[in-house]
Amino acid sequence: ASLWQQAGRAGRRTQASLSIYIMYQSPLDQYFMSNPDSLFSATIERACIDPSNQKVLEKHLLCAAYESPLFPRHVDVRASPTTDRAFFGSAMEEVVARLVVEGGLGRNPRNAQDGSLW
Repeated sequence: ASLWQQAGRAGRRTQASLSIYIMYQSPLDQYFMSNPDSLFSATIERACIDPSNQKVLEKHLLCAAYESPLFPRHVDVRASPTTDRAFFGSAMEEVVARLVVEGGLGRNPRNAQDGSLW
């Protein structure tokens, strides 16, 4: 899953991308060089996390805010038909408040009046 996650980072924000896997002499790399189908056709294992874990939530909120402004509170139906709290849970506001104080998040520079954070 880590390989696919890292490759996916290159193509974020709808930009074209290319991922290159450089193989070394390790047994795992050598196995995939000889059996590429087992790398490219294998299903990705599922990850289990606790979304209420504030350390996990903090990192997810920072990544999400990088991709698109966050809307922790419902401000205007036209601007944000649903708040991000619906996706991140009730602990979102507490974690967002801490990230704002710590300087990790700030007001959206494109529209500081819409209540979004970046």
